[in-house]
Amino acid sequence: RFRFSEAKEVYEEILQLAPNSFKATLALAFFNSRHNRPEAARKGFEQSLKLAKNNEDSAEALNLFAIFNANENEVPEACQQFLSALTTYKELANTAPKVYLPRVSGVLRNLGMAYDMLNDYAKAKFFYEACLTILRELAEQTTDVYQLDLAGVLNSFGLCDSRYGFKADALAKLNDSLRI
Repeated sequence: RFRFSEAKEVYEEILQLAPNSFKATLALAFFNSRHNRPEAARKGFEQSLKLAKNNEDSAEALNLFAIFNANENEVPEACQQFLSALTTYKELANTAPKVYLPRVSGVLRNLGMAYDMLNDYAKAKFFYEACLTILRELAEQTTDVYQLDLAGVLNSFGLCDSRYGFKADALAKLNDSLRI
């Protein structure tokens, strides 16, 4: 059985030993975001961005901070953070596509969901379609790894289509997701 209070104590102990640890700071911020401690989470995400040692760290922290902000209904701010993370991951994908294209697709999906939350169907559709393009390519190369991601995005996009009245498109995407 997992004991959350002990996990929090471990992160805090690591930070006592290594107060400038990016990974531990980010992990504790994420932990706090998932355990209804928004003030501690925000502070941790802000600190992790200061501690980021490279572009990969910055993009990871921005993406997680954006997810937190979207969950806190601060969606416009989340979109800006997702866009910054996307720019960085795209740059990193130019040198190591196998490592970073999955992260690009994840941020694109997050942007699709965020713009859906803002009732901006055109932008949501744009980011979902970009995500699907990458995931389909990745799924062709490594079927077992990316099929579930592909199904999840088709499901999210289908639900988005449905909310905006595009029933036929929604049904097609939802059926495709169920076939995977």
